[in-house]
Amino acid sequence: SAAQLQEDISNTRNQEMEKIKEAFVQEKTQLLQTLASDKDKLLERITEMSEDKLRQLEETYKREASLCEEKLQQSQLVSEGLRQELVETRQGVREKDRGTCWGEGES
Repeated sequence: SAAQLQEDISNTRNQEMEKIKEAFVQEKTQLLQTLASDKDKLLERITEMSEDKLRQLEETYKREASLCEEKLQQSQLVSEGLRQELVETRQGVREKDRGTCWGEGES
């Protein structure tokens, strides 16, 4: 009768509500898993980009350091050449001075 019909309606409604709740939980779980996966992919991509950028910077700095090293070596060679010229010039001046101070025959 009416009480039985009311109970059946109530049970059916509860079952339908339970199904909706389960579907909602499943959908929410799937969405969270998708978001977590997307977040992981994004973090991976950011990490790759960061590593690429670091590699590029490292290569640039190595090239610049190498160029600086070459310039330093060149300037050291130039400095050594100038130092040698200065020593030779001083020796020449001393020898010339010695020659004029001590006479032409003594050097």
